[in-house]
Amino acid sequence: MAKTRSSQGTACEAYVWMRLLEQGAIPCIPLVDCEGYDALVRLPQGGCARVQVKSRGEPFPGGYGNQLKDLYWDKDKRSLAFDYLAIATTWEGKEGYVTWMVPSDEVERALTKRGDLTLGRQRLETDWARYRENWDIG
Repeated sequence: MAKTRSSQGTACEAYVWMRLLEQGAIPCIPLVDCEGYDALVRLPQGGCARVQVKSRGEPFPGGYGNQLKDLYWDKDKRSLAFDYLAIATTWEGKEGYVTWMVPSDEVERALTKRGDLTLGRQRLETDWARYRENWDIG
């Protein structure tokens, strides 16, 4: 049976929550998906971070731009509702998911005026390489 978009997203979210739990962080998932983030994560060093997960079910082809649309929570103020954007995708030659935990200030620098983000190998492998599998957030 082929995975649907919602089951792919749910699987990626579960993967991100599992990895955060391994680091001693505790994801608290809202009952209603309406606040612009997927979990409020209690950090082991104290404090909390809002995490939004976006998933891609297939590897990024070379140079292909893959868009995440409408990331701005408040379009008038051009503000994001999350502290970290977790981008989870399959990757050629690797079983399971590869994830980037990108701080919101980095995401904001890459957004269009409308709040869209174009992903591709260049951004993930070069520009955001330091965030690949970096689970030490906060």
